[in-house]
Amino acid sequence: MIIKVDEHRKTTIEENIHYDSDGLKRQGIIRFIPIKTKPPLKLKLLSVKDSNLVDHPYEVKNDGKFLTLKIGQAGRFFRGLRAYQITYECFNCWREFEDYFEFYWNVTGNDWDMWIEQSKARIIFDKPTRILKSVCFTGERGSKQKDCQIRKLNNGVEIVSDRALSEREGLTIAVAVAKSDSPKLPS
Repeated sequence: MIIKVDEHRKTTIEENIHYDSDGLKRQGIIRFIPIKTKPPLKLKLLSVKDSNLVDHPYEVKNDGKFLTLKIGQAGRFFRGLRAYQITYECFNCWREFEDYFEFYWNVTGNDWDMWIEQSKARIIFDKPTRILKSVCFTGERGSKQKDCQIRKLNNGVEIVSDRALSEREGLTIAVAVAKSDSPKLPS
């Protein structure tokens, strides 16, 4: 996952999902992106592509708790490896505190019914940004386990899970940036 943040905290997220059907016949995947937060997240889906970066068929549903993407086509099956790229913009994904803004993001979601071999995310800022603190969590929703590493980059941070994630486990990151380095969003 690559999370790009511009000088106004406009946040564009590109997920790259590599899926192995483990020999089973599949039509696609279902990606549940959690959006029930305070304030509720607003996502604008930009594209869903296959490994050749060609638009891929999908259906989208927003039930207030999840933005659900059903990626694939009825009646078209595959076995083996598939790659999907999902790109969307996130609004209301920065929480404001007295001295800083925080980006809190569940990178994988916790609603996969299969294990995840590895998960990683990069948060890239388009201008120099003072990162006050970064923390990551792994496990079931609400877990405080930290089976993950955070590495500072020139213009952001990268997090990587240290282990495979079991069914219903996820990877979450929180990054705090100084308000002085992040102007208010335009109205």
